Amino acid sequence: MVHLLRFLVGGVILSLLLSGCLGKNVDPIQVLKSTKNPDKDVQLAAVNKNGAAIEYIQNPDKDVQFAAVNKYGAAIKYIRNPDKDVQLAAVNKYGYAIEYIQNPDKDVQLAAVKASSDANYYIKNLDNNVLVAAVNKYGDAIKYIQNPDKDVQLAAVKASTSAIGYIKNPDKDVQLAAVKAGTAAIYYIKNPYPSVALYVNGSATISQKSVGYIASDKNLSIILKNNSEITISNSTNSFINVKSLAEYFGKDISMIKNILVPPKGEVTILAPNKKDQIISSMNDKITYGFAVDYTVAESDKNISIFKTKAFAISELFE
Repeated sequence: MVHLLRFLVGGVILSLLLSGCLGKNVDPIQVLKSTKNPDKDVQLAAVNKNGAAIEYIQNPDKDVQFAAVNKYGAAIKYIRNPDKDVQLAAVNKYGYAIEYIQNPDKDVQLAAVKASSDANYYIKNLDNNVLVAAVNKYGDAIKYIQNPDKDVQLAAVKASTSAIGYIKNPDKDVQLAAVKAGTAAIYYIKNPYPSVALYVNGSATISQKSVGYIASDKNLSIILKNNSEITISNSTNSFINVKSLAEYFGKDISMIKNILVPPKGEVTILAPNKKDQIISSMNDKITYGFAVDYTVAESDKNISIFKTKAFAISELFE
């Protein structure tokens, strides 16, 4: 008699669930909890109403799994060892469901990022084609990718004007692809290459000098150590007094005076020329070099060094 009552109660609950007569007040999880060994129809009715109800079903078959994830993609977290078909159904419904899938293959990864472009944030060991697919859909998703390669960077900047702002030190090709996709991308680029600035503005400001450039004689050498420092080296056994040092950069000449360099020693100073140069073509050339007037201790003789060179813009940005 008790078993018969339970069967009748279960049948009533099932029919009400399937017909929808219980409306929004029905809690399918409670139905499952109160029904011993619910049959497949009850299981389906429950997960069709609330996909998360599958948590309370022991060993649901594939049909029930499908119904659950098609209702609520994240319900896959309650399914033990879902097969690829169920994984695909889950991420197609809700891309972020991939967070709950261990070792998803390339197809599942692709489906996830197509459904939710930044779902790649939850994927370990991403396939590169998946990364490209992700940023093709939403360029700014590149901010979630560590060390994206050039193909991924190019795909991202073509999809979103602002994506380049999330790329550390984008190269010339990536910068140019970004501004060709939308000139507003220039506002997100720190230190754009001259060719990139020229494409957008028709002119470019150059601050890059010819690092490593040397002017020297048997006593003294002057080298541009980096873009803002000059090192003066003395190869003699006496002090050298650099009375004047002129740095040539483009059309500008800047001077510094009275630098004492010890015997067999060197002195590093700040480069005096801090003026940027403006170019209107990559075919323009910029002059760089030094003029030095110095004396060696115990001698009143002035010695001069003068050396400049006109550099192609491409030489400055190799």
